Amino acid sequence: MRKIKFIAYLAIIFSILVSCSPAPPKIPEEALTGSAELIDANPEIEEPEIIVEDDTLKFYLIPAEGQEESEERLKQLGVDFMKLLGGYVSSDEIAGPSDESYGEIYDYYNVEIIVEGERGAVLYRGIKAKGESEIQWEE
Repeated sequence: MRKIKFIAYLAIIFSILVSCSPAPPKIPEEALTGSAELIDANPEIEEPEIIVEDDTLKFYLIPAEGQEESEERLKQLGVDFMKLLGGYVSSDEIAGPSDESYGEIYDYYNVEIIVEGERGAVLYRGIKAKGESEIQWEE
């Protein structure tokens, strides 16, 4: 009986410790606006925006009017937008983007990249769960 209680006690303690993940690091407003300003300098994009909702970062891009960009190019611009923010928030504690990573900040946040067309219609949507290494593009 003592063994069962002990095992149950350990299981409860373990589940509490596992569920208490650290809060994601706060992203300064200047990093959000700075990243958006840098990607906005690209003539292929209009009105880029990053929205933080709890543990999710949403990157919004609208192709510039009159521009005929390929699907792959628009997706790459979304990835570039992510990497810009990853570079802005990098520090001694949080590694920035590299060839193999979008940046360590994305270990703490889920990501949505949304490329919008006319009247807010979603052209492409990419999703990356925190800690994952790849973006999954919805078809």
